[in-house]
Amino acid sequence: MFTGSPTGTLQQAEVNAQGTATMMKDSVVSGAKAAGNLAVDLSPIGSARDTIYAIEDGDPLGILIGIASIVPQIKAASKAIGKARTLEKTAQVPRFLPDSALVCRGGVCTADKFANGSGVIKNADGTLSGVSTQSREGASLEELSAPFMNNQVGQTTAGQIRSAGGRITSDGTSLNPNHATVDGLTAEQLKYLFTPTIQNPVPPSMRGLR
Repeated sequence: MFTGSPTGTLQQAEVNAQGTATMMKDSVVSGAKAAGNLAVDLSPIGSARDTIYAIEDGDPLGILIGIASIVPQIKAASKAIGKARTLEKTAQVPRFLPDSALVCRGGVCTADKFANGSGVIKNADGTLSGVSTQSREGASLEELSAPFMNNQVGQTTAGQIRSAGGRITSDGTSLNPNHATVDGLTAEQLKYLFTPTIQNPVPPSMRGLR
């Protein structure tokens, strides 16, 4: 970012109201200088450099041209900041799940269903990563089963997952607040924990993320 101090001085405004004109020009140049400095980070170096030179020379036309070249980059940066703020709002800080927390998984919960689940990775030691479940401290079976369209659901606890050598991470979002990911267990271990399954206690018409 440009850190040098301008070497030129502002030219006297050739108007009758000299004092007023000078203050107005000071305001414009000050704002343009801030935009020029910001442009070093947001736009091509050439545009930023030319803008800063125009500011130092007190060149009004150069300043306007420089600002015009910077505006698209500033708009793009503003858009990126907006997206970041949206992501910040939708993300949630992971919550620790106590051993007593109920953990639910939709479907028949056979070993092949775990191994072939969406986003699941099989590690070199045979354990799985990225197994999707629903869990929250104090949540009931009905609450955790609601997102699943499946007629069957499996259930275990966070403590049982840890006792088997696995890990469970609460990583819900505003759209899926009770989501939790299980890692570090084999498909057979997961089958053992989540079976036998039971009938989904939530009526079909009320299932699914809302």
